[in-house]
Amino acid sequence: MEPPFTSPYAVGKKIDLLIHGGITARATILHVYEPFNSACTMNLLFDSDLTYLGIQGKVVLKLFDRRYATTLRRTSGTIPWSPAFETRYARMITDGTPAVVQSHLIKRLKAFDNNPNDPRPRDRVAHENCFQVFCEVAFCGQMRNLFDRELEVYRLLQPLQGSEIPRLIGPVTVIEQQEFPRPTNPQCLETPGLLLRYIEGFPLAEFPRHTPMKLWPAIIEETTRTVQKIMDYGVTPEAISPENIIVEVGVEPELRIKIRFCNFTKYKLQREFADEVEMLTAQLAFMEALSPVFTYTLG
Repeated sequence: MEPPFTSPYAVGKKIDLLIHGGITARATILHVYEPFNSACTMNLLFDSDLTYLGIQGKVVLKLFDRRYATTLRRTSGTIPWSPAFETRYARMITDGTPAVVQSHLIKRLKAFDNNPNDPRPRDRVAHENCFQVFCEVAFCGQMRNLFDRELEVYRLLQPLQGSEIPRLIGPVTVIEQQEFPRPTNPQCLETPGLLLRYIEGFPLAEFPRHTPMKLWPAIIEETTRTVQKIMDYGVTPEAISPENIIVEVGVEPELRIKIRFCNFTKYKLQREFADEVEMLTAQLAFMEALSPVFTYTLG
């Protein structure tokens, strides 16, 4: 039995990041948003002064780390991660993108399959290890696609950053010590992420507890308006979670309400629709589905 392990993403722990294409910085984890679903999201405070990069105070880090995306691992059928498995994985990884590495592993699997009656147990274990690594590479590709997609959405919605969505500081990569020599194009070992400005507020799911009833209509109206502004840029939600929408309410007497969306993994881009009619039909259907969300939130 393997010894128990803990996630490196816990309050008080340090994390080293490569940001802005070559600058390394260390930060302290202040808060984690668990459970980790498709990404590991946390609040950070950098240990050094990075105001020259436009970074001040708390920030949000969203990491697309295949190892600790526990919910997505479970729903995708990928085996639970462990340090021992990572050792086997790292030893078999070759240079290239996930698709290139998968092609290499397929050749190895076919070499095993050419002799299916070989009774040697070591070969069967090797075949199983190779297949598990193949599945892990596929999952790595899935996580990379989620990262690329969310980064693309933030860039598409650049005019809305800081108002309807968080401001993107930039993409980052976790700096980790490796036991083995890294490939020159180590996508299958990298952990990419997005660094975002921190937003003060609370999840939409909690607005009945945090705001007086007189503000509820305005919150619903502002949420609907924000969704429409996002869709005007050809970004259509496929599902909505009140946990991924942040409500910011100003102080008395103004009580200004601001709604910001902060998760774009379940959105469809304009190019993915057959035509504009299909996209507008999907957008209309989504707007009609907003009402039950508020009904559920209000209980």
